[in-house]
Amino acid sequence: MQVRDGKILGTVQTPVLDRNAKAAYLAHYCKQNDIDPIDAATIGDGANDLAMLQAAGMGVAFEGKPLLLAKVAIQLNHTDLRGLLYLQGYKQPDFIADKI
Repeated sequence: MQVRDGKILGTVQTPVLDRNAKAAYLAHYCKQNDIDPIDAATIGDGANDLAMLQAAGMGVAFEGKPLLLAKVAIQLNHTDLRGLLYLQGYKQPDFIADKI
């Protein structure tokens, strides 16, 4: 993901990671930040995200491909990414309208 001036641009940067690399990065960053993977949240849409989604305490398939639809319990299929905030316990009054 690319960020400029504190805002997510909605673009990706290389390298695009494969399934093993994504799960390895999750494990690496959890260890680096002393976070148990059960306390991590991840999101993905395709088969290359499966291992990472299964390793996290909250793995979310967002508009997932068929493999994820069959294997991932938490799915967001009819919403925008704001649905992730609700999954984390945020409520509408917590949102700043001009920031979303």
